[in-house]
Amino acid sequence: MATSTSVAYGECLLAEAEGEVIGFIMLSCTFFGFGFIPLIVVAASQRRRGVGLRLLAEAQLRCSSPKLFGAANVSNSAAQALFARAGFTRSRVIENLDTDGPEIILFRPGEVA
Repeated sequence: MATSTSVAYGECLLAEAEGEVIGFIMLSCTFFGFGFIPLIVVAASQRRRGVGLRLLAEAQLRCSSPKLFGAANVSNSAAQALFARAGFTRSRVIENLDTDGPEIILFRPGEVA
């Protein structure tokens, strides 16, 4: 599974509260050589509390490329809004990746030192 591979390669960042995992984000640099966030998940009970924004901010800090991309399904308006609040803009739409509809690719400049 992709998530376990991301953990093994250190590409999965966790958000914890009181010893419990309340969210995670995957970050890799395999998207045409740029940073890419293919998945961000926050526990339903923790949504709208800033967990997702903190995960995105940490991913941005750890991204060593000049560009950072993310992905959200066109049907996932909450994820799209989260990326927008974090300064991402819509870049492109990819059809045929899954049965839930097209995937929106989002972009923001990386935090390169």
